[in-house]
Amino acid sequence: MKRYKNRTIWGLLLLVIVTSVSCKKFLDRKPLTQSFSDIKAGGLEGRIYGMYNIIRDYAAFNHLPWIDFNGLRDDDSEKGSDINDGAEIVTEFETFQYTKDNWATNTYWNDHFYLINEANFVIDSFKKIENPDMATIRNAGEACFFAAFSYFELVKAYGEVPLFNYNITTPQQGIRPKSPVNLIYQFIDSCLQAAVASLPLTTLEYGPGFEGRLTRGAANTLWAQTYLFRSDWARVAALCNEVISSNQYELLPNFSDIWIDGVRGVGKNSRESIWEAQCFVGENAQSNGALWKGNYWGTSQQIRQNGASVEWNLGWGWNVPSDKLESDWPDSDPRKRRTILYSGEFDGGPAEGGHGATIPPYTNPDGQGGLAQPFWNKKLYTGNSPRNASIHRVYQQQWWRRWLDQSPHFAVC
Repeated sequence: MKRYKNRTIWGLLLLVIVTSVSCKKFLDRKPLTQSFSDIKAGGLEGRIYGMYNIIRDYAAFNHLPWIDFNGLRDDDSEKGSDINDGAEIVTEFETFQYTKDNWATNTYWNDHFYLINEANFVIDSFKKIENPDMATIRNAGEACFFAAFSYFELVKAYGEVPLFNYNITTPQQGIRPKSPVNLIYQFIDSCLQAAVASLPLTTLEYGPGFEGRLTRGAANTLWAQTYLFRSDWARVAALCNEVISSNQYELLPNFSDIWIDGVRGVGKNSRESIWEAQCFVGENAQSNGALWKGNYWGTSQQIRQNGASVEWNLGWGWNVPSDKLESDWPDSDPRKRRTILYSGEFDGGPAEGGHGATIPPYTNPDGQGGLAQPFWNKKLYTGNSPRNASIHRVYQQQWWRRWLDQSPHFAVC
């Protein structure tokens, strides 16, 4: 019995020793996943790529909700399409009788706050990194830009909105009252100040093949726009002059060059472009004439044709020039024929941003046997050539172009 007890005691002691050693080894091991001190060059890069994807893929930035808020609420454009398509949008955005359950307003709100929280995650992570390298500093600048961009869109659309200047990790943290407009703009200013200080002068500083990534010029241009909405003309002029004096941008020779399609055009990622979302159409993209890869910016605004013939059914036909825009705009202005596409008329050919085709006639609001609108957005006009399956096309959504251009703001983004 005594021998058995001794064995038990020695066994327990050995177990304690082994356990102590094992615990010590376990506690001394580095985490299996990255900690903030481990983040190296561009360690937040993956989250930043996700934000560019949000700008390209989420409806609030390139789909009907963006068009509803930024186009249909003015006198220059109308819903378009045909009379039976999206009739509720007329009530919401042309007569301003908003409802709480409209998908466009809900999407616009949700998508922008989603991007804000993604940006806040990167900003919060960046603050915890000791001695960040230049690539990570650029990542933080990109996140600051996206936060400012989203809040600017929200404050323009809704006025007072909840201000989240921190990363939300619990549901309770996502419940806040609305903040005054001036506080929203203060946050936008702080974000853009950080973005200007962190972003590179050109996309080449990211390395080759990074067209469309954010630059100092994009941040200064956005900042100028925010001051434009606050009627601070001196700061608007100062920031625009800074963009101009950087010698990174210049106007293309012809007004319509910036949006002529990717086969013939020179506008894609050109020196006139300040920031573009990168999208493309691959081979055999024949649905709706030209469905964009991850982006419905073009599809939603191209000519729509109902009825038996679908030769000119190139898209959904939203955001069309209004009668008022067409009648108020002098015919002597060469920009007019490069902005408005007329049903039943010759498109003007390459000299006017056209394709040398004659558009089917306008018939009635239903579009049966013809087209449902007398005018279309020529800035998105591709003609019927994208349906050629052998063509590989590249399109772009230009967020800013011709920042000092005095043309009507219809369909300019």
